[in-house]
Amino acid sequence: MKEIDTPNVTLGSLVVRVLTVHCGLDIPFTLSSQSPFTWLAPFIPGGEVVGRVHATGPDTTSLSIGQLVLVDSSVCATTTRTFSCFGTCLTGPRHPPRSSWPTTGRLLASPNMRRVPLENACALHEDVLCRQMGHSILGLVYQLVQLITYGGMRGLCLHAGETIIVALATGARSGAGVGVALAMGAKVVTTGRNEEALWKLQARFPGGRVGVRGAHGG
Repeated sequence: MKEIDTPNVTLGSLVVRVLTVHCGLDIPFTLSSQSPFTWLAPFIPGGEVVGRVHATGPDTTSLSIGQLVLVDSSVCATTTRTFSCFGTCLTGPRHPPRSSWPTTGRLLASPNMRRVPLENACALHEDVLCRQMGHSILGLVYQLVQLITYGGMRGLCLHAGETIIVALATGARSGAGVGVALAMGAKVVTTGRNEEALWKLQARFPGGRVGVRGAHGG
């Protein structure tokens, strides 16, 4: 364990006070020796964040201190797209030599503060989302997972009234796809090997709009 000071705001960035962070179920594998991901210690695991703007830089124009924001954890280098970080400096199997890794990746986060590029912070309409629609701060961090699946649905040109099959629907993103497709007005047929999980997924969305086809054709 190591104490980390609050990050200083820099040009092109802002500091966000973390309210909730998304940690996928694959975090144990990601941190294991069998994973293709690499990192420089010390670092703090975690992905997408919902938080409040704590400090802004001189070039921040549309975000204000205290504003609720959703932070994308994927950071790309500005000089080349072949290098990227996820969260606190996790990279894939293809990465530059360790000597060329940016040291800022390890310093951009603390347990309750995170320095992020301006382009990674998306303003959230707190009054509409939380007060009018009743969403919790904890639930808002899941929106980035839903946005990924929404992009896939849009790419398929899914329309209201159509039926889509979500294969292996019990994963984090595929399961999110069920709710996204329903919100778009479609009907969903789910498949997978874990039939118990499929029935639980169906129970979350009553009204007969989710069908289940298990490993045995149920």
